[in-house]
Amino acid sequence: MVALPSYNQEAQPSQFEQLPAGTYTMKIVEAEVEDISKSEDKGGCLKLTWQVSGGQHDGQMTWQRLSLWAENFKSQKPGKSDEEVTQQARDIANQQFAAVREATVGVGKVVTDTDVLLHIPCLVTVGPQKKNPQYNEIKAVKPMNSGAASGTAGKAPAAANGGGSLPWKKSA
Repeated sequence: MVALPSYNQEAQPSQFEQLPAGTYTMKIVEAEVEDISKSEDKGGCLKLTWQVSGGQHDGQMTWQRLSLWAENFKSQKPGKSDEEVTQQARDIANQQFAAVREATVGVGKVVTDTDVLLHIPCLVTVGPQKKNPQYNEIKAVKPMNSGAASGTAGKAPAAANGGGSLPWKKSA
């Protein structure tokens, strides 16, 4: 048994509300690498915490998980191999990260540390997930000046770690 010396007995449970679909001024307030799955070896992802800046939903947050280091995905689609599905997940994550990178640090810039992505206002379009509409999904990320021509991005290169340690693996 654990003794509880004190706590606020008047506190009410918090209610988490999804953001309504729309475009918001948001900024990344936290970036971390975590396992894609807690129970299976599926590689790692970059988890971005986005926070609304201003307006009715000021301070509200949503999350984006980019499977940049996906491994061992199992195909649920006839005619697609496990490796094709895994590579497709990495390709989508790299395209999404390219949009984040260009909206925060600019076109053609190389990001080696997620700290450079933090606290930069962006225009973020949020909507319901296709498979789980009760959850939000980041649909698009654009720079605040997206009304101006910002150039077009080519396909993002696949992430490579150059044979170094895998960022989501725990050090022994």
